[in-house]
Amino acid sequence: ELRHRDDGLNQAQIWLRLGEVHGALGEYGAAEDALQRTIGLASTTDRPVHGRANKLLGDLAASQERYEDALRLYELAREAFRQNGQANPFVSITAEMGQCALMQGRANLAEELCRQALDMATKLQDKTLVGRVHRHMGQVLCRRARFVEAEEYLETSLELFEAQKRDNEVVECLNELGYAAFAEGQYDRAREKFLRAVSLSVANHGKSHESRVGLARALMAVENFEQSEANLREALAQASTHRDLTKMAELHVYLADVYFAQSKWQLAREELAQVIEIAESIGQFRYVITARMRLAYVMFQDGEDDQVYGYLGSALEQAQQIGDSDAELQIRSHLIYLQL
Repeated sequence: ELRHRDDGLNQAQIWLRLGEVHGALGEYGAAEDALQRTIGLASTTDRPVHGRANKLLGDLAASQERYEDALRLYELAREAFRQNGQANPFVSITAEMGQCALMQGRANLAEELCRQALDMATKLQDKTLVGRVHRHMGQVLCRRARFVEAEEYLETSLELFEAQKRDNEVVECLNELGYAAFAEGQYDRAREKFLRAVSLSVANHGKSHESRVGLARALMAVENFEQSEANLREALAQASTHRDLTKMAELHVYLADVYFAQSKWQLAREELAQVIEIAESIGQFRYVITARMRLAYVMFQDGEDDQVYGYLGSALEQAQQIGDSDAELQIRSHLIYLQL
């Protein structure tokens, strides 16, 4: 069928569109296959297609926490954008490379890339791009615990997007401002930002998952467990409707935390059992490790000491199997703590 299309698109462009559709639907394997086909079929001189395909492959890698792969693919895309004179995509992807570097723990590189992107975006005088790069810089500075600077960048981004009535981007800024306030221990201010984000998302029939999780955590921090659980349950209902199993696993972890904080050990166990079941079914083993570590503490608090080391031992084995050295170190520290 692809060979007989006659609408001005070549095969590479058709596969590129298929990759975009599969990616938007969360069908990552099919998306990656389509995008690899795109690159294989595209002419070496078709830089816009190569740039777009590698950018989308980088997005897929980043969403799966394969940040080294994402950086490599983003660099390929950036070079294609540079050769084709596409200034805006070049600047945008530079900022996204900063986000990947940040997730790798390379904070200096992340800040450098974001500053490069900000300088270029300012020269281009594209307000949307300037707003996005300010948001990226705010995220980087927040992760570096430079909260005052972070909030300045995020507030600038927020003002730009509010003026343009770009509600989805406003929600993202509010979420980041909520995280910054939460990290500073300003829980009421965090709650206000997340609540605004939830309200705006609902009004626009958008996704409120991230905002509801942030709001639930801020509410839990001030021991408003009832409202915290209500927001998590609403987010879980939305994730279940869309069969987003990764988000479902995450939400069950937070629900377990709410019950743990109230000494509701059996309910916490049930939530963590859900985490393990879901995470194992989709190969998200970091959530399995997280759940087993939490189960160890549930057992410890509930007086079932004989099961504590079993859960930590299985978590340690899982971490070793997937090569997660950070998790392995964390588990060993828990083992030492519990032996004191």
